[in-house]
Formats: sequence, structure tokens, C-alpha cells
Amino acid sequence: MITCPHCGFQAPDGMTECPRCGADMRPAPRERRVPNIPKRPQDPLPERPASDRSSGKISWPLILLGLAIAVLIFFTLLKT
Repeated sequence: MITCPHCGFQAPDGMTECPRCGADMRPAPRERRVPNIPKRPQDPLPERPASDRSSGKISWPLILLGLAIAVLIFFTLLKT
């Protein structure tokens, strides 16, 4: 025997509707359970290539050295 979920009437097994109130007596569909899978952490963004800062550090001393040599040559040629 199955019990009507609406009115509580006891009906024979296999009934799809309650003979007293007409309510649906089929079992409710079971919810499909999805396992709780932890999310994979997102891959970090790839690092951008660092700008070539060493070339910036070298270029200024070279410029200053070239300027100093040019000034020395200028004054050397000025004396003669």
C-alpha cells in the first residue's frame, strides 16, 4: 500500500493517481547528485618578459663617457 501525499489515503501499490483526491502518487523524481569536486585553481598569468633594464643602465654611462671624450678632444684641438 502507498499513501497519498495530498490526502493521506491508503491506495494499492502501483496506483499513479489517488482514487480519493486525484493527486499524483508517483514518486517524485530523485535529484541527481553531482559530486562536490573542488575547482582547480586557475593557472597564473604568464609573466611578461622583463624589459631589458640592464641595457638602460649601460647606455647612460656610455653616453657620458663619449661626451667626456668629445670634450677632451675638443679642448685638445682648441689648444693647438
